Amino acid sequence: ADLQLESKGADLDATIASITELEEEIAALESEFPERRDALTTAESELTGIGEHGEAARSEWDRQQALADLGDVAERYVRTATASALLRWSIDRFRIQNQKPLLDRASILFALITGGSFERVVIEYDDDQPMLAGRRPGGELISLEGMSSGSRDQLFLALRLAAVEEYATKASAMPFIGDDLFIRHDKSRAREALTALTNLSKTCQVVLFSHDEAFVGLAREVLPKDANFIEIESASSA
Repeated sequence: ADLQLESKGADLDATIASITELEEEIAALESEFPERRDALTTAESELTGIGEHGEAARSEWDRQQALADLGDVAERYVRTATASALLRWSIDRFRIQNQKPLLDRASILFALITGGSFERVVIEYDDDQPMLAGRRPGGELISLEGMSSGSRDQLFLALRLAAVEEYATKASAMPFIGDDLFIRHDKSRAREALTALTNLSKTCQVVLFSHDEAFVGLAREVLPKDANFIEIESASSA
């Protein structure tokens, strides 16, 4: 219970450092355990082969000491392993709690960019390994591998935008820079993505690079009138 209360108040970096220390202690205890066990086995063997009372008493004392040492190692191991497991649980809970706002916002953006083709970003688990997936309005889950390359790009863009927005609530936001983000977007999804970036521009500066003239034309239609368009001439045409 005390460990659980302590874990609730610990910050993530300190908790990870504690887990590292505990894992090192567990490794040391695991290496110590065979040594203590062998000492007990030796003491018991000596006791079996001794007939004289004095030697037998000393061997029995050695056996009891080895038992005590072995019990101490086992107790320390259980205590340390339990503390490590509890701290890992607190980290997992921390990540889940902090993932939810990010996934909620990314879900809104993903639904916007895909024109409602997906309604939510979710995390599925495969053999305890977290996997990103998209949920259709009808409830069907589509893994990253099952998505088109364009939908995957749009999912990652939604996550990136959500992360930038969240960061901007805690510190001064750095400019968002995108280079040919919409190569695999069709026109309707590129339009929605530009709308999402327009909203982001209220939080931080957005800089987009593109060599696609058709996309530049679409951007001129969608972006606000005060957006700056700068044409950079290539070295060959200069």
